[in-house]
Amino acid sequence: WSKHFGDEADQSGEFVGVSAAGNVIIAGKVDGSIDLGGGVLTALQPTSYDFFVAAFGPDGSPLWSRVVSSPSFAFLADMAVSPSGEIALTGGFFNALDFGAGPLAGIGQGDAFVAKLSADGALLWASARGGAQAVETGTAVAIDASGAVLLAGIFNTTTDVGTGPLVSAGANDVFLARYGAAGEALSSR
Repeated sequence: WSKHFGDEADQSGEFVGVSAAGNVIIAGKVDGSIDLGGGVLTALQPTSYDFFVAAFGPDGSPLWSRVVSSPSFAFLADMAVSPSGEIALTGGFFNALDFGAGPLAGIGQGDAFVAKLSADGALLWASARGGAQAVETGTAVAIDASGAVLLAGIFNTTTDVGTGPLVSAGANDVFLARYGAAGEALSSR
């Protein structure tokens, strides 16, 4: 099967994953509006991108879709899909980010986010990670066999990705964090 989505504005598919059941999950940028088969999704800001996540059955039938919006700026850097169909997302944002359950407030000058969705698209948890003076970005995400989410990213100055302060040795440094199935911070370095 194949599908085509979009309008006269700019939209792009950037990530794809497949669950063990054969469901296809896609995510990408949306400017303007897009209908992925489950109704029209509209970006919050017409001059900056929000992002979407959508799932399709093995035959291409639409299962669900959602838009994630920021009043300022947000981008999706990576997506992972577990065999059970749960979805982990990471990237960066400024000010606030809304997965549909109310705004997730930013911490500093630009923050990393990590979120987990159920196989049916419901938000399980979302978290902003950062420091008051730091700039952070989540760059890679994975889900392990226990359902924990692993997050890698970059930061400068001092940040906290959930288990206490991490101090940069200078310029941008790497962080790695692990969150339990319910979003609790387990470890970081």
